[in-house]
Amino acid sequence: MEYIISVSEPWDFESPDGQNIIKGKLNIISEKSAIFKANYEIELEQIKSNILIIRPRYENESFKQLKKDNILPINAGILNSNDIKDISKNEITSQSVFVIVGTLKRIDSETL
Repeated sequence: MEYIISVSEPWDFESPDGQNIIKGKLNIISEKSAIFKANYEIELEQIKSNILIIRPRYENESFKQLKKDNILPINAGILNSNDIKDISKNEITSQSVFVIVGTLKRIDSETL
């Protein structure tokens, strides 16, 4: 399943997919956190990685909403690594830097 992050902040973000768009795969860890693996490396805050740590933007929301509505407002941090194999779930948050405010959308292959 493919996902798109529609980036609101930083407002001038560009990727190989276009202005304010990041495409990739999602691995939901819990109702409040997920790992997003972009299809390419991005650079934000002087960190290059293809791994973003995603959280619902608002306290009362969770990834259940994404399953139900196919859309979720999010905050994202870029992981200071392209390899999460050696990082525990507890360390993931401390190893990421908050960089994106946006919306996560689930898309099917017909809309790609």
